Parts: sequence; structure tokens; C-alpha cells
Amino acid sequence: MIFVFVQHRRGEIEEGVFNALSQAQKLDLGKIALIIPGSAEEAEEIGEELSSFAHEIILLESPELQEPDSEKLFSAIQKVISEEESWIFLLPHTALGMELAPLIAARFEAPVVSDVLEIEEEGRVALRQFYGGKTCARLLLPPARRRIFTVRQEGRKPQGKAAGRKVRIALRVEGRRRFLGFERPAEDEVDIHEAEVIVGVGRGIGGRENLKLAEELAQALGGVVAGSRPVVDAGWLPRTRQIGLSGKRVQPRLYIALGISGAFQHIAGIRGAGFIVAVNRDPEAPIFRAADVGIVGDLFKVIPLLLEEIERDKRAREGGR
Repeated sequence: MIFVFVQHRRGEIEEGVFNALSQAQKLDLGKIALIIPGSAEEAEEIGEELSSFAHEIILLESPELQEPDSEKLFSAIQKVISEEESWIFLLPHTALGMELAPLIAARFEAPVVSDVLEIEEEGRVALRQFYGGKTCARLLLPPARRRIFTVRQEGRKPQGKAAGRKVRIALRVEGRRRFLGFERPAEDEVDIHEAEVIVGVGRGIGGRENLKLAEELAQALGGVVAGSRPVVDAGWLPRTRQIGLSGKRVQPRLYIALGISGAFQHIAGIRGAGFIVAVNRDPEAPIFRAADVGIVGDLFKVIPLLLEEIERDKRAREGGR
């Protein structure tokens, strides 16, 4: 049995859930069961959306489970999984997943591996990065009837198979914590984790006043601007736009790095990108080792040329209609 915890926020499914589901399908160890907490209406709606990815949909219906309270969620989850003698439990590698995983591991005396890239050999081996993505290792887990993994956000998408059987469990849970409220980002703020195209800027951009050039390039490509830690620390961009180990890990289809040297902390944040273009005056900059295309040159000369080419391509496409 493979359990997958479906984390969601106000009905929006966390991206890492889909990667966890794809890992569960790849393991091919029999029945996959989704655990979906929330109010009856909320859990039902999400269960319907994900029903083709699993054999069983376990709806933990309770108003107490609408908020990301690990204490209450753990109380509810353990009631379900304790009925099975052996299982693998997958969670997205989020703040909530990292809280729940050790709680479950301690309760069931099960080994746990966090932030895994791949799970292999029927759940006995986990592939994980170390030292900010500089190296990877395969970890052999000790023999155990139960194992727990938090799965990295980026990755493959699951394949729809057959409609899962729904199991509704209405319950009441209690905890010592009190949820105070939920704050959404400002409406004009963007979630760089969801962006398809990102233009990343580093200290080579020179100053806040030069960001408008990067923004123009991002707008032309239908993307957003983000930055390395030095840019954020300088106050040129908000903390929500920071990419790297101390910021966000992103997975755009296209990532353009402008004036970014390529410290390993930043490289770790862009490993999920589909295609990387780097622009830097220093031919020895580490960013070029991670890039698919490298342009050695002054970004203030390169960007206008890129904008001209984008505009030329746009006109050609419109003329061909």
C-alpha cells in the first residue's frame, strides 16, 4: 500500500502532490491511496479532481482539518494508516510535509528520508541531493515494513488510470494549537514557483534603476523577474522573488540569468528549469556550467538585441497568420 498525502490550500492542490503521485505510480507496488483532509465539501471536490490517479480516495472530513495544523492532521492520519501492516507514505516536501513526516516516523518507528528526487527498488532506495545540489547520493533504507518520504516539488506529472473508490471518514480532532488566520500575498505579487518563464537578475544588473530592462525582457516573453540573494538583500527585489537555497526552487520552461555569477546556492534553485540561458561578461562565471546557452557579453548590449529579435519573431508570426 502506498499512501499519498494531498496537501492543499483553500482548495488549491500543492504542486508537490503531483510529483509524489508520479513517484507512487512509478513504484508500482499495488494500491495507491490518497489521504485528503478538509471540510466535507472541500475534500469531496479535490477527491473528484484526483480520482483517476489512485485506487482509493480517503476523505478525512472535518472542519478542524481545513487549516495546515500538523498536530491535528497527524492525529487524523495515524488513525487511517495504523490499520495497515505495511506501507510507504509520501508527502510533498513543504513546510507542512516536513512537520508531518517526523511525527509519523516517530509514532510508527519508521525510517524517513526528506526531499527525495527519486524512490527506487520498491522503496528501499532513495535518491537525494546534498551540499546544495553539488552531489547526489542513493540512500539504502534499513529493512522496515513502513517507510516515509517527502518528495521534492518539481518533477514528473502522474498518469490518469482508473477512478478511485472513495472512502469517507467523518471525524473530530483536537489539538493545543489555535489557527489565527491565513494571509495571501498581495494581488500584484507573483509566485515565481509557478512561472513558465523567469528572467533572473544578479549584481551584474548594476542597480535597482536597471531592473526595468529585465522587466521589459520578461514582459516580452510573458514571464516574470526574479533575482539572486545579493539582489534581494540589497532591496532591489522583494524576498518573494529570491531564487536559491534560502529562497525558492523554481522550474520554469525557460530561465534567463542576467549578470548572475552562479553560486551553488543559486544553481540549486534553478535545477528544475527546462532550458537555461546565461548572460555574463565573465567567461569563467560558474553559471555557464549550468546553462544550455551561454552568452559572454555586456547584458546592457545583449538585452536590446534579444528584444529586437523577439519583436522580429512576433511580427513574423503575426504576418504568417
